Amino acid sequence: STQNAIYVVAPNGGEERKVFDGLESIWGAVWSPDGQHIAFTSNESGRDEIYVIDSNGSDLRQLTSEGGAYPSWR
Repeated sequence: STQNAIYVVAPNGGEERKVFDGLESIWGAVWSPDGQHIAFTSNESGRDEIYVIDSNGSDLRQLTSEGGAYPSWR
């Protein structure tokens, strides 16, 4: 991911594709084990919070509201 966008590239190479753009300072993006979602940290709200989106960039959800960073899947 870049400062405020998330891009994906196929493991075997190819063109990068922007999946999501729009929140302030995105970092720490991680794929869900099933490849259907991407979790990441953003400080859009003024503090670090964890968000998740579908792998096609739809259905943005904020998962934390009292701070959070560096998401991981279990």
